[in-house]
Amino acid sequence: MKTNRPPFALRFRRFPHGPAIAALLWCLPGWAAAAPTPERWFADRPVAWQEHDDADVAAVPEPNHLQSLEMALTLRDSAANEADRILSLEGDTPAEDVNAFDEVPCSTWYCPRHHLHPMLLADLVAGPALHPPRLPLTVLKGKDLGAASGFQVKDAGGDRYMVKFDIAGHLGLANTGEMIASRIFHAAGYNVPGAV
Repeated sequence: MKTNRPPFALRFRRFPHGPAIAALLWCLPGWAAAAPTPERWFADRPVAWQEHDDADVAAVPEPNHLQSLEMALTLRDSAANEADRILSLEGDTPAEDVNAFDEVPCSTWYCPRHHLHPMLLADLVAGPALHPPRLPLTVLKGKDLGAASGFQVKDAGGDRYMVKFDIAGHLGLANTGEMIASRIFHAAGYNVPGAV
């Protein structure tokens, strides 16, 4: 039997509240977007732009049994604790080491230098400040980690440097990558050693 009604009219006959539900669903996105966002209040305290985390430790920490459990602790911290955090459904937790403006202050490992004082292109290309070693160099020990060979040296001023060689047959592969990466991380704010 043929009818002149459109197909959706037949569906609404089976669901008498269909048009009302469709109208409600159509209005919801606009209502949610128009809902006022709650005001955000910042902490009422002085703004700290420097984190003083470079003080001497009172005493050298004593080695304990945890060093022998390195793999177990790594699994616990990276897998079990992360799964527990995700499954707990606790929501967003605020950052703990931020200043009154909710920004990260400068410390020994990080400083938002490009945010606080925009860097010139020449500063970005130069990377972290590095004074060249003063001759003569004294070899202290061989490099014990990584694929590229090298050694640790001390210059006439007592500063230590890492001398690394590129992998045989791949000139510039390892060292060039490190030079570029150190400049990118320095521009992002991390305090990294210079590379030349």
